[in-house]
Amino acid sequence: MTKEEAIRKLTQLKNKYLDEYVDYDNTASAYDLAIEALEKQIPKKPELVPVKENTKHTWKCPTCGGYEIFNFCQHCGQKLSWERAPRGKEKE
Repeated sequence: MTKEEAIRKLTQLKNKYLDEYVDYDNTASAYDLAIEALEKQIPKKPELVPVKENTKHTWKCPTCGGYEIFNFCQHCGQKLSWERAPRGKEKE
């Protein structure tokens, strides 16, 4: 099972649970936390941001906008993908 499939399954289970039960024990919140944790394990490309004072640039997290990022965002834990598209395959 992929992370994407697990996210879909957890979302379905959460929706079914909410249709059938009153959420007294915050079970829906537990599903939401699990889904959020899985989503952060799917790598996203960081965003290139120009620095206005000079010609340099920096990178920010696409999820939270944090600037101290490496393989994971130091602020929110989002996994980051630093891979570049092969030449001629860049998306606009």
